[in-house]
Amino acid sequence: MNLSDIRFATGNATDGSELRKRREWTLAGRIGTPITPNALLYGKVGYANLQLREDQTVAGVTTSAKEDLDGVLLGAGVGIRF
Repeated sequence: MNLSDIRFATGNATDGSELRKRREWTLAGRIGTPITPNALLYGKVGYANLQLREDQTVAGVTTSAKEDLDGVLLGAGVGIRF
């Protein structure tokens, strides 16, 4: 889990917007099979979630929205032992 408060803001206090990353978490696993005595071929699969918050100010009135973004992680690779 990654908790952060990264912000991107435009405009000023009466007319502007701000986008904030609130949290991010990932759950993943991998499984492999040996292809030589010193090499392992593996595949990886997982799930990720990112929460964003947007604040918009127009004429001094602020509205907020929160959105969760979901994704699937896929990967493959070769691990070599020296």
